[in-house]
Amino acid sequence: MTLVTKTHVGRLGMFKVIKKIIQEDKKLVEKGDYYFKNGNYKNAIYYYRKALEINEDNEDAKRGIALIHEDILFRRGLKLFNLSDYSNAILEFEKLLKNIDFIITEISFKKIYNLILFSSSSL
Repeated sequence: MTLVTKTHVGRLGMFKVIKKIIQEDKKLVEKGDYYFKNGNYKNAIYYYRKALEINEDNEDAKRGIALIHEDILFRRGLKLFNLSDYSNAILEFEKLLKNIDFIITEISFKKIYNLILFSSSSL
């Protein structure tokens, strides 16, 4: 029979605290995802940043922030493109494609490709 010492209890308590922190981290990302999906980027970024305060290595929170930045850059480029401000639109799309801090998804490439394809066929 093993005796449970104060050290064991202390370690067990610490394990429970760490587990709770990790769960809180995930809950914050889930809240961020909810706001992101509903287009509320301000609240989404708030919750992603809170998750990163708890765990700076949280890849899901980093991904969420990166996708928001990606979408903002794409929308800026599209708006400029629709205003026939092609040189500034290209600059925004280049930021989107070159910035290594952002996650460039297949969807973004498809959006840009379709935009270029559509615009060249209408010229």
